[in-house]
Amino acid sequence: FWPAAGNPLLAATQVTDHHMVYLNLSLSGVTLPPNADLLTYYAPAAGLVSTPLRNSLQNIIDDHTIVDYINVDEIMQVIDAADATNMRLIYSNATLPKTSFGSSGATVWNREHVWPRNDGINQEGPDFSDLHHLFPCQANVNTLRSARRFDVITGTRETNSFAPESAADTLDDTNNNASFEPLDRDKGIVARAMLYMMTRYDGSDALTTDLLLSNSPVYSGMDSGVLDTLLAWNRVFPPTDYERNRNNAIYGGVQVGAVTYAQGNRNPFIDFPQFADGIFLDANTNSFEKWQLENFSLAQLLTPNTSGATADADGDGRNNFTEFLMKGNPLSGTDVPLAIARNGNQLTLTFHRPKGIVTQNAVLQSCTSLEAQDWLTVPNWQNAPTVITNLGTYERIEYTVTITPAIEGRRFWRVFYQ
Repeated sequence: FWPAAGNPLLAATQVTDHHMVYLNLSLSGVTLPPNADLLTYYAPAAGLVSTPLRNSLQNIIDDHTIVDYINVDEIMQVIDAADATNMRLIYSNATLPKTSFGSSGATVWNREHVWPRNDGINQEGPDFSDLHHLFPCQANVNTLRSARRFDVITGTRETNSFAPESAADTLDDTNNNASFEPLDRDKGIVARAMLYMMTRYDGSDALTTDLLLSNSPVYSGMDSGVLDTLLAWNRVFPPTDYERNRNNAIYGGVQVGAVTYAQGNRNPFIDFPQFADGIFLDANTNSFEKWQLENFSLAQLLTPNTSGATADADGDGRNNFTEFLMKGNPLSGTDVPLAIARNGNQLTLTFHRPKGIVTQNAVLQSCTSLEAQDWLTVPNWQNAPTVITNLGTYERIEYTVTITPAIEGRRFWRVFYQ
């Protein structure tokens, strides 16, 4: 039980007659309950999706305390510190000294507005100094990004030597299609900052506009993007400890000298990244994250051992991602992934497949031996008489085949997602 041999309590009490012993204990392998403060904070949004969810989150996170822009660099030196003397910089793996804050130059960092200022940000409004989308950035890299939309660069890449991991395309930065791709480390960060800004600012506050994300943003308009890319980055690059700590600090307060600066609101997409697909995917588009939101409580979403992709909450031998693919209930344990009904020599197989994801396509396969090499895709299985029924975010597949057991012998079927 004790990390060292012997009884440390006995040894401690024998060396003095003042028997006060301080213990520093830690637990491992224990699942702690979800943060009750988060559950209370987001309680009005529980069980919601689509526009009602977005409206609820907007009501939760608006009316925050406005931090004066002149104090932002000092706050960043706390919440974005790489260590005691250096700054963690957006778009770059490199660092700069905290003391090198300035406006321009190769050895200077300044304040990057992840949502570009000329895309609907008013310099006098609360969005201008909103800490959730402000990050320290090396000055020349900030200039390279400019007001470019976020997207994957497929052509020629232009980089800065300070941040070769990130790139812009070679289009003029006023072109509507001019794009910037940050390094992988920061893709999820910028995605959740952009999703926050669209959700937080709907034009109802004085000196603000309705900020929008789209797939075809216009330079110097009221929109930014690219929405589908940002949603994908939010899924692929989940929140990090850096983001969570930053979110907590912005909400709870940052001590700078004798002053505490607290914006007093949170970025919901850091706390619950599933909110993004729950809001922005339409009624006919599915994702694992959207399915999570629809099948688990907020408390369960905060517990990966229950709601994570590899978890098996109901103990039925199928993990949550498999349950998602087959339209299962992750908490029931009674799902039938492939239902079979026989009517004479007619066999009907029924299963489901999610809509809206291109990386997991259902394929019907069959074999007679259960040997791995024997499984073959059923030719033309999606053609008539197969019936495909639209169920919104899923399709129900009913495949009917004529069987001849006396000739074929036994036959096995499976649905393979690829």
